[in-house]
Amino acid sequence: MNIEKALKFREMHGRADGIVLLNVWDAASAAIVQAQGAEAIATSSASLAWANGYPDGNAMPVEVLVAAVGNISRVCRVPLTVDIEAGYSDSEGDILQLLEGLLSLGVVGINIEDGQSEPEVLERKIQAIRNHFGSERLFINARSDVYLNGLHPKDSCFTELKRRLEIYSQAGADGLFVPGLLDLALINELSRELTLPLNVMLSSSETKQADYIEAGVKRISYGPASFLAVYEGLGKFSRRQTSESELDYTAMNALMSERGQTL
Repeated sequence: MNIEKALKFREMHGRADGIVLLNVWDAASAAIVQAQGAEAIATSSASLAWANGYPDGNAMPVEVLVAAVGNISRVCRVPLTVDIEAGYSDSEGDILQLLEGLLSLGVVGINIEDGQSEPEVLERKIQAIRNHFGSERLFINARSDVYLNGLHPKDSCFTELKRRLEIYSQAGADGLFVPGLLDLALINELSRELTLPLNVMLSSSETKQADYIEAGVKRISYGPASFLAVYEGLGKFSRRQTSESELDYTAMNALMSERGQTL
């Protein structure tokens, strides 16, 4: 059954109309999104960390991640892909052990990122994952944070991005994820050069998905946007959240860290 879901998920990335993933963080959000007709379920690393009391950024213990994914998997009838940040370790062995646990829960895809690290770190991780799990069981979506984290000056950022994506492609990635890049002209140029499906992250459902599909994007996701929309509503409902103090990524991450107690 898992192989069938894995193949189905892989095939979605080859469609002309692409695939849109509204990211979830627990069993309830997964069940709701699935009931609305989602073809696949994807977690958001930030949202899942926050929902379990941790800030985003490889801070959540892997046993908490596995337990949370287990709850999501219980209600999931469609392919499930999980964002594992940078793998919560720089040890390939630790990452493979984590993935063994996730695959046993029915996971068929992952996002794994370079974050602040040099690309060779993620390259080694991808190679280890691909060599261990083969090419059918797991879709590896390699994420580069060059734009999201502002790792390079603006005039060299795109060149560095392309360099990293080529490294990850050669290492064995199945897809390439570039959060923070929203320039349609650059996306069009990038998609024409890539041999793997391109994934971008939008921050609002009001953004025209068709424009990005036309530019060559094969996968659109929303990261923590859905979580922030839901919990901003909760804040307003409890009268602790006002229009002058909107809930965003920075505010939510602060709430889940020792440095931030209030909005």
